[in-house]
Amino acid sequence: MNSFAMAWRFLRRDLTSGDLSILALALLVAVASMTAVGFFTDRIGRAVSQQASSVLAADLVLRSRRPITADYEAQAQARNLQIAKITNFPSVVLFEDATSLAEIKGVTETYPLRGTLTIAQQPFTPGTATTEIPGQGEAWATSRLMARLGASVGDSINVGRIQLTLTQVLDTAPDQGWQFTDFAPTLLINQEDVSATELITEGSRVSHRLLFAGSPSEVADFRSNLKEQLDVSEDLRSVEDAGPEIQNSLARANRFLGLASLVSVLLAAVAIAMAANSYAKRHLDSAALMKAFGAEQRFMQNISLYQMGMLSLGAGVLGGLIGYGAQAGLVAILGDMIGTELPLPSPRSGFIGFMIAVLLLTGFALPAFFQLKRVPPARVLRKDLMPIPIRLFWVALIALGAVSLLAYWLIGDALLLLFFGLGLLITLVALVLAGWIMLRMLTSLRGSSGVAWRYGLANVARRGRDSILQVVAFGLGLMVLLLLAVVRNDLLLTWQATLPEDAPNYFLINIQKDDLEVAKGFFADNQIEEPYFVPLIRARLTEVNNNSVEEIDLQNPEGRRFFNRESNLTFRAQPQEGNKVIAGEWWSEDPEILEVSVEEDFANDIEVELGDLLTFDIA
Repeated sequence: MNSFAMAWRFLRRDLTSGDLSILALALLVAVASMTAVGFFTDRIGRAVSQQASSVLAADLVLRSRRPITADYEAQAQARNLQIAKITNFPSVVLFEDATSLAEIKGVTETYPLRGTLTIAQQPFTPGTATTEIPGQGEAWATSRLMARLGASVGDSINVGRIQLTLTQVLDTAPDQGWQFTDFAPTLLINQEDVSATELITEGSRVSHRLLFAGSPSEVADFRSNLKEQLDVSEDLRSVEDAGPEIQNSLARANRFLGLASLVSVLLAAVAIAMAANSYAKRHLDSAALMKAFGAEQRFMQNISLYQMGMLSLGAGVLGGLIGYGAQAGLVAILGDMIGTELPLPSPRSGFIGFMIAVLLLTGFALPAFFQLKRVPPARVLRKDLMPIPIRLFWVALIALGAVSLLAYWLIGDALLLLFFGLGLLITLVALVLAGWIMLRMLTSLRGSSGVAWRYGLANVARRGRDSILQVVAFGLGLMVLLLLAVVRNDLLLTWQATLPEDAPNYFLINIQKDDLEVAKGFFADNQIEEPYFVPLIRARLTEVNNNSVEEIDLQNPEGRRFFNRESNLTFRAQPQEGNKVIAGEWWSEDPEILEVSVEEDFANDIEVELGDLLTFDIA
């Protein structure tokens, strides 16, 4: 009989007889807990990615302050990608005697590629989804813009050189922004009407966007090729770039949940080690008998490897199914909190469950299983003969390596893993020492207790190694549970501590000069301390030391982005409270030349120093 058939027979027999039931159950719990977390966080991550695509209205967006070459569109069409165009620019909209600043957005009929437009018939009423866009000569205005103008659906408004009829109320658009410039209400028009407005001329503040959507592989391939062709005025943005705060929060949640499930994995690891040692001890005689009949060490080794492979496969499949069911129940319980339908998870988390089973068996069962191949055949005659023990150093190294790989899988930070390993090592030493002290104390109490206690304490002392392992297991479990509770509260307290007691709850933005006195009067009438009003001017940095920014080669890509966009300029007589001058001096009251102070990171990114000459194009 070959080693695989023998391994299958032994495994089936030992599972039915109960010899491997504890090991299999511990392995199943570990795999189920980890795959449940993996499936759940994977579904949340996929939902975040879908929402990010909706925020962009596409899978990939190319942005530029200049008209985008048609070559990019041709390349996308060759790859069968969906395409849409957007032209954004701020302008004043007129209706009768009323005027209002608006963000004009010209779109093509394929907009949006991701997400949904919603429209309404009357301002400030619930919207309904639509797949249409405004036709030529039409416009959709937000409720805020219509309220500012005093206009209604059916009225005609002036946008530059043309008149447009308001045919719908724009409720929501998937790529509504939250930058300072996006606080102006939106007016959605047809892309064909943009040129007719004659509002885009030399020096106009306009943003051109080309939207792409398609399969993830095609989009990723197109993005990598497109990156090599971009010039300094073009910027590429994808789902990965949208909402990094959300992505980071998801990663932290994944890490936190993974560490929580690590409690069950650590307990299962100790249970697997104890069950494997017990299994090996009970099968020493049968292993010796097989070797006496001519079984080679390689044959015995293959039996152990096949058994571990079968256990890993079985635990991976069954534990993955249990984990999938557990996360489905968790999603059902948290349905109201999630607030959206989550997509199905990828099979990757199920594969992770199988890998966890392999890691646990390799680190905590393999040393004991390999003892069977080292049993001397003479044990058939002499029961006191034991296999040559594997050095404790190698056993500990294999176990520690398995735990480290698993922890790195969850943490993903080498430095954090180092601190985690040192802390775990110190904790293990402390728990082993505590277990040894406990055994010594129990041994001294054996003579002063009753018969039942005496036999019980004697049994604990006789299995000293197993008893210490149990102390270590429960100690680790309690440590991780307490650590998670402490970290959770510490994170909340630390976040709250970063907010000063007088942190503002509201901000006033885009106060015009004519409205400044009105705003000050509002604070005075309501007996509120008047805040400091910060002046703000939009400007573009065009030259550094009389060298055009387009010709300057920067090492830092963040600096290049500063060159490609407008900056916010402000001014005041004295530095604001909390600001500190770290180099140079604050400007004089009557300077001989115009002076400017820049923020430290901004100066580093654009590689300027004291004495450099900066040229700005304002308005």
